[in-house]
Parts: sequence; C-alpha cells; structure tokens
Amino acid sequence: MAAAITATLAALPTCETAGAQGVGPIGETSLLKAYALAFAQLDRHEIAALALTLGVLCFAVVTAILLVRTRHRLAETEAFARDENIASKAEIDRAYALLLSEPQILIAWAVAAEEPGFLSPPAPRRRRRGCSNR
Repeated sequence: MAAAITATLAALPTCETAGAQGVGPIGETSLLKAYALAFAQLDRHEIAALALTLGVLCFAVVTAILLVRTRHRLAETEAFARDENIASKAEIDRAYALLLSEPQILIAWAVAAEEPGFLSPPAPRRRRRGCSNR
C-alpha cells in the first residue's frame, strides 16, 4: 500500500511544473502533496482509527438529519390530530345539545354551510289515553 501511495505522489506535478502548465495555484498542489505524504506515513492502526472516527461521524450526521425530519413529520401529524380532535368534540357537543333539547324543530346553521339544516330530536312515544278493550 505504501508503494502505491509513493507512486501516486511521484506522479503528482511539482510546484514549478504545476504553475507552468496551468494545473492550479502553486499552493494548492503543494498542500495536496503534503496531505498525501502525511497520509502515506500513517500506520495501519492509525488508518483504522481514522476510518472508525469518520464512520462514527457520518453515522452521527445521518442520524441527526433523520431525527430532525422525523420530528418535523411528528409535529405535522400532531397538528392534524389536534385539529381532528377539536372538530370531533364540536360534533359531539352539537349532538348532545340536539339530544338533550326539548322536542321541537331545530335549525342548525353551520358557519361554513350555505344552507341551514333542519333538525329535530326524536319525539318520545306518547300513550293514547282513552278507552281500553279490557
């Protein structure tokens, strides 16, 4: 592995030839060469530690992004559930008001509706008074 890295470093253009060929700024090539040379001098256990550190860092970043996205979806779901709960409670209150009212014709006009709804609670059955066949 060290031989491959050394061959790669030898193939890199030097500072003088890079500036003359227009490859890039002179400092950029020497900085790249310095990083490659430093990486070539690392031992196997140092490379393993570096790979492990970068893996943990990538895992932490991906996990944080997923956490933020999940919390955002949860907030949207909670808001939808809260709105649905309020609407259900309003319907239940309206039904109780209609069931507990006196027997009469009621007109319920919802705010969003264009026409009113004519409602009446079920009338209790009345016994007929009169002659019985006993």
